[in-house]
Amino acid sequence: MSKKNKYFDCRCGRALQALFSIGIGVGLILWGVYGFMQHKQIDVDAILANSVLKNRQFASKVQQVESGDLSAYLMEEHSNPIVSISFMFQNSGRAHEPEGKQGLVSVLVDVLKKGAGEYRAEAFIDMCSEYGVNISFEAGLDEISGELQFPKKHLQTAVKLFHAVLTAPHFEEKYLQLSKEQHVLAITMKQEKIRSFAADKFKEIYFAGHPYAKPTIGTIEDIQTLSADDLRQYMQNTMARDNLLVAVAGDLTADETAELLRALFADLPAQANVHDLAKIQIKSNGQQYYNAFRAAQMYVMFAVPGVYRQDADFYPLYLANYIFGSSGLEARLNKSIREKEGLTYGLYTYLGINDASSRVEGAFSATPENLPRAMELLEAEWRKMGEGTITAEELQKAKDSILASSNLRYAAIDGISDLLLRMQEYNLGIDFLEKREGYIKQTTLQQVNDAARKYFSVLPDFVITGEQNKENN
Repeated sequence: MSKKNKYFDCRCGRALQALFSIGIGVGLILWGVYGFMQHKQIDVDAILANSVLKNRQFASKVQQVESGDLSAYLMEEHSNPIVSISFMFQNSGRAHEPEGKQGLVSVLVDVLKKGAGEYRAEAFIDMCSEYGVNISFEAGLDEISGELQFPKKHLQTAVKLFHAVLTAPHFEEKYLQLSKEQHVLAITMKQEKIRSFAADKFKEIYFAGHPYAKPTIGTIEDIQTLSADDLRQYMQNTMARDNLLVAVAGDLTADETAELLRALFADLPAQANVHDLAKIQIKSNGQQYYNAFRAAQMYVMFAVPGVYRQDADFYPLYLANYIFGSSGLEARLNKSIREKEGLTYGLYTYLGINDASSRVEGAFSATPENLPRAMELLEAEWRKMGEGTITAEELQKAKDSILASSNLRYAAIDGISDLLLRMQEYNLGIDFLEKREGYIKQTTLQQVNDAARKYFSVLPDFVITGEQNKENN
């Protein structure tokens, strides 16, 4: 199963954290690479994991590379011969699956590398391992995304393998059947896990009637009927040049990147048969929805309408929410509910942003006997936030914390390519890395408190899952 193959994967939350965690100076020094290169068997994951800047700064500008109707953001770093490519096919994710085919995208990304072109599955895996080529795909709610990483010396092999996956996957029946069985098992097991069960109930309530309300993995009935032709048709419809975003980091020049774009993606269909989803405005007024589930803890999820990334309120709300529930133990909610009274092991909120929905969203768990008091405190802190009570000291502390985390002096190369991809996804501009600190610094206390009053003005609806304490019924 994909590591991001669930709706509440905080996709935007993690992307935003990446955007706020990488400043103008970004480093890419992959120490020890040449030692690995002496062997034909190359562990790219290990190389990437150790790709850190050691006492050096990296200040390359982001470039836009054009190659026909293909384009990419590029950040060059030639100190070590590694290339990382992040890519995304927009409007191709799980919410876009055809009726009666729920689970198709999750199965598709699972079997894409099980044989392609001239390579059977085992041979394909061996080639990737032998030449240090890392290919991954992920099934997002809105998109299919992935990464390609390789040592530059094996660029041609990487191109051959990746091109085969995109244009000639085998979808061999035995691997397709195995994937379907694994997904059916995952659906069954998910019903035994309170957080997965609660997440699906949350979607049913908040996104009723919208594609976002679909089960995360799919349905057993639909998955069992999927065929190789279904997968091929979906790829043909949704993975094309006009809905593709690409970002490249590492040991390539702009000219080399343009040539690589053609080699990797030029044979895809020119146009995708996809469409934007209708936006959904969630509603909340403090209602509580209870779902029975046998577990020692109660699990609570909640949300109110939020902002999209380009909204003028984005940075004010980002800072307000950081103070409220997104700054770890320093957040108001954790201080009040966890630190002072010990009612939960942790409580968080974040800005959930998808193509068709924006939210201030949160969750926590508590024992049945502690839940009423935890809810009481959460609602009190929510109302206090809605009164615009953020202090200058709180705001400055939040800014300092965010800016300090952005001033990292090293970064993994795959993190850089993903960052460049998110900059395109959210239309942040090619100069975002140069401007993002200013966006934080220039946000005023008045703006932050205005955002708090606006977005915390009503209580969220609460989706509560677990076994209620009979004494509190």
